[in-house]
Amino acid sequence: MNAGRFHRILGIFAVIAILLLLLVTGADRNCHFTKNKKLTVGLFSDSYWGVQNGYAYQILEDAVSRFHETRPDVEVTYESGIVLEDYSEWLAEKILSHNAPDVFVVLLNDRNNLAEIGTLEPLTSYAEYDEAFQASDYYDAAYQTGLVGSELYTLPFECAPKLMFVNKTILDSEGISMPGLDWTWDDFLEICAKTTKDTNGNGAIDQYGVSGYTWKDAADSNGIRLFDEKGTACYFNSEEMEQVLLFSDKLEQVLSGNREREPDFEDGNVVFEPMYFSEYRSFKSNELSGIRYSDFSWDCVPMPAGPSADTLSVLDTLSFGMSASSENKQLSWELIKCLTYDPQIQSEIFIYSDGISALRAVTESGETADRLQLQSGGAVNPAVMKYVMEHAGTEPHFRQYEEAVQEAGRSVDIILKDSFSIQMEQVIQNRRLNQYMQGLGN
Repeated sequence: MNAGRFHRILGIFAVIAILLLLLVTGADRNCHFTKNKKLTVGLFSDSYWGVQNGYAYQILEDAVSRFHETRPDVEVTYESGIVLEDYSEWLAEKILSHNAPDVFVVLLNDRNNLAEIGTLEPLTSYAEYDEAFQASDYYDAAYQTGLVGSELYTLPFECAPKLMFVNKTILDSEGISMPGLDWTWDDFLEICAKTTKDTNGNGAIDQYGVSGYTWKDAADSNGIRLFDEKGTACYFNSEEMEQVLLFSDKLEQVLSGNREREPDFEDGNVVFEPMYFSEYRSFKSNELSGIRYSDFSWDCVPMPAGPSADTLSVLDTLSFGMSASSENKQLSWELIKCLTYDPQIQSEIFIYSDGISALRAVTESGETADRLQLQSGGAVNPAVMKYVMEHAGTEPHFRQYEEAVQEAGRSVDIILKDSFSIQMEQVIQNRRLNQYMQGLGN
């Protein structure tokens, strides 16, 4: 073989080697020839909704089995035994040790911080370029939970709206009709005034219009966004907040009286009580409580709407995100999709958990309606669930969100207890709250 031909052959092999390298590199990005076909998942062992149901890992394991139908060569592992109380600290330690799971549960109060420090991989481009994914398949409020600014960081796994549970037996005895889907604060106040009374003539109130309803419930049902996204400012001095304060004052006057303790809906002498849907499902899993509920007829309706309402309640949402340090990001996206977007997996939420699916088609399906009716003894109307989810909203969840809400509650208490001019006191409390927010250091 002459030297010229030898060099031409070497050149051809060199070109082939380069093309093969490019092919393998490209395939690696699409996860067909990924060198390290392993994914780790971070989650906790107990229920997010407060009740241990014995199925902590069931949905994940079924999702992994579903994932393996198209990715049989990918190993998916998780660390068991982490409780919810320790989860945020466990995740922080994993991140600091450069060993973060590829896919992990993101709690609302951790979301912004994880996004800001670069731990969470933005999912916007994955969602936009995946032809098999449509954001509109989720309820809007649930999907919005994953946004920080305009960037998508998480997808909703399950959520729970707040509903108003109603003692129909008391309403029937008082000759009052069940509230409709579009009932208002005025309707609510009127019914509470009619039903809060002393029924046995001993001088003490023993039947109550409502229990457990707070100023925050009123603010949520009046479309108020009390804080900015980063937790640096409070918007307490607004017309919508003034409406909340005036309404809260009227409701307190209706409910005031001689009562030894806060009444409980399950006692059967309370007309209304707000309850997250997850609380209701957890309650139904308690046999003793279920028996107590059987002493009266009950139903649920949306929260009553304020005069400025564009939402009726906020969602409590549990989501999944992707580590920015994951070596297999496309695979991670596909697993997140399997957990949060696959109808078969999402339908298991109504079997093994206490929340509801954020997917419209799953939550509004006939199968889900039948299951909810069976679980509740007919107390949960699927039309109510649909209406509530379509009128739900989101709120910012910075690191010290709960503390900020409590501080705003103190301002509400001050105004309702001592103020002669709500508007003037709002200005004072707005200044105080903004100083407090600046001191939080979010």
